[in-house]
Amino acid sequence: MVEGIEKLLINAYRYVRDLKLLLNDGSLDYAVVCAILAAEELAKANMLSQQLEEHEGEHFIEVPICEHRMSWFRCHKCKLREAKRLLGNALIIESSRLGIARFPFRLGVYDVEASHPILLLCAFVDFEDGEWKFGIDYNKHMLELDLLKRIEEKLDSIAMKHDKA
Repeated sequence: MVEGIEKLLINAYRYVRDLKLLLNDGSLDYAVVCAILAAEELAKANMLSQQLEEHEGEHFIEVPICEHRMSWFRCHKCKLREAKRLLGNALIIESSRLGIARFPFRLGVYDVEASHPILLLCAFVDFEDGEWKFGIDYNKHMLELDLLKRIEEKLDSIAMKHDKA
């Protein structure tokens, strides 16, 4: 179980490193992909960490099955729900709502929350309704200052907890 947590943390930190490189390079859509994947790995590491605490001293711990009848590790909805619990409004990467929006922001935009459908929009070119589509429009500062920072804080917290073990 500890080995799994370590592998998840290493992978999440790699996504964070790539996210920073992509932001600096101006590849904002690919940066969103890395942010969402890092958030999913964070959620899995946190779930395993909680399982380890709850079942201390047991030799075998099973990864739970989610309400969608699949391994919790394979369910994007469950992983992102856990990521939202951990990261809160930092998962919202575009908003005009007071208290969430970052300057500069656009009035009247809908919230764009990091999710698996957003990951797909940012990773692949698609043809829909007679138009080629790729990526999303969002405020880079929310990704950089909110989501990236919160992911790093949570990863560091889990890593410190298991460095003591």
